[in-house]
Amino acid sequence: MRKVLFLFADAAVIVGGVIGAGFASGEEVALYFYGKNALLSSAVAFVVFFAVFYVFLSIGRKFAELENNVGNSLADKPNPFVAKASRVFLNFNYFAVLCSMLAGANVTLSALFATRSIHFVFGAATAAICGLILFFDMKGIRRFSNFVVPFIVVLIVSVCLLNSEYGTVQGKGGAGSAFLYVSMNCVIMSGVLLGIGGERKANGFWLSLISSFVLSALLYLIILRVNSVDSSVTMPLLYYAYLVGSETGALMSVVIYFSIVTTVIACAYPLVEWLTPLLKSKVFALIAVFCSALAVSLVGFSGIVGYVYPLISVLGVLVIATYAAFLIYIKRSERKKKRAL
Repeated sequence: MRKVLFLFADAAVIVGGVIGAGFASGEEVALYFYGKNALLSSAVAFVVFFAVFYVFLSIGRKFAELENNVGNSLADKPNPFVAKASRVFLNFNYFAVLCSMLAGANVTLSALFATRSIHFVFGAATAAICGLILFFDMKGIRRFSNFVVPFIVVLIVSVCLLNSEYGTVQGKGGAGSAFLYVSMNCVIMSGVLLGIGGERKANGFWLSLISSFVLSALLYLIILRVNSVDSSVTMPLLYYAYLVGSETGALMSVVIYFSIVTTVIACAYPLVEWLTPLLKSKVFALIAVFCSALAVSLVGFSGIVGYVYPLISVLGVLVIATYAAFLIYIKRSERKKKRAL
């Protein structure tokens, strides 16, 4: 029973990390899937989510078995150039998404309270909340995710199923978009996935299966809903919710805000873990990460998502391929050692 609880607790962390403001609001989904075939897109997303989750969890476990620091990921492995390049890209990715989520917090809470945010106050409040959670490491992340993620999932499904006015399932294509979209989101989650795998508590197969199923089912519903509104609308799912009613819109704003927090945590976690040894203080690392991200978040949510996310998607494929190659390398090395004995 305890293993089952750990399994669902870790699944909540993974699902919550992927569901950010772009996912829950429909902004990110519209960017990749507007007019696409919902069924094909979600099916491909399920397969790729499962494969990538399993690879990262397995690598985390292998690194832990080899007594390496999971937070350093590829840094201590063969081919230092590839390792350092991967580390630089991952940090850029974490930081870019972190900035977009803090910008999204400003937009979401400004809409919820019908006021303009001044001097990124909503983003700063979000950073403070996430910093407190991260101070308690993975234990704090699990506790928060277990509390809010079921709430997020249920309300997203509810808003998507409000009435029968959906966009068509039969769009054009979607497989390529799904592959790029999942690559971007899985790279965002790579630090947390390695951390979960490194604790040796996770059953990689079932954890990957549960997380992938929940995310692909939500993606299917959101694509249908996004395809029912105009493509020029910012945060289309939130826009639709407000069209239904102010109460529904307010409720969806709360969902999006909690989704922002879970993704901020997922992106800030590996950055804080990386900076803490350098600054010799977790508190200083938290301050450095969130203060710099708040400054960049002034660019705005749509600006960051529209220009940076597509780049992350393409480069993310290369990083995932690199990690997969290292997993194969490690397993082959283990087989050679067994044969030599």
